Amino acid sequence: MVFDRDMLWVLEYWGLITLNQNERLLACYLLRSNAAHHGEAPITEENLASFFSDLRLIVFRNLKFPL
Repeated sequence: MVFDRDMLWVLEYWGLITLNQNERLLACYLLRSNAAHHGEAPITEENLASFFSDLRLIVFRNLKFPL
């Protein structure tokens, strides 16, 4: 079992993502975690658009990831 945050550091160490991308994906992780625990800061459509945009560009369209 590997924790999400640890996996981000491993991907950065392997050179598959940069520090900046690591931080952006960490923000996605935190947004996902916050969405599961309702509070005073609701998740908006703009938040979701940014979340999916980051995943699409940093992960799914990343040519460094093997297919």
